[in-house]
Amino acid sequence: MSLMLTGCASSSNSDAVNALSIKTSGDTVTEIQRAITTIQGNQVPPKIASNTFETNSHLLIVSGQLMESYNMPLNGAETELPDQYTLQLRDEECGVYYEKDDKFIPLTNIQCRPNPIQD
Repeated sequence: MSLMLTGCASSSNSDAVNALSIKTSGDTVTEIQRAITTIQGNQVPPKIASNTFETNSHLLIVSGQLMESYNMPLNGAETELPDQYTLQLRDEECGVYYEKDDKFIPLTNIQCRPNPIQD
């Protein structure tokens, strides 16, 4: 019986496939920005392209660097890695997934399809 429960618990993520957006609209971009803002816990939405997720399932967001007065990065900002967000299709639901915190935010203003290249 415990084997069966383990299998069910792990199946929700295994059903997820990387996806591509179909004709990303302005409303879609705004919703993606809100999802990322929710995941990050920030109030300022990131700037993203109008065709986000149309050709690639992954979106990298680089944090802004604070600079010293002599144009050198402050507080080791040069060593920070970008955050990666993935557009995923889970059953019939499309959303933004952030693997680092295992967070999935469903999107309603988007049409997506499975990405033929699963990486």
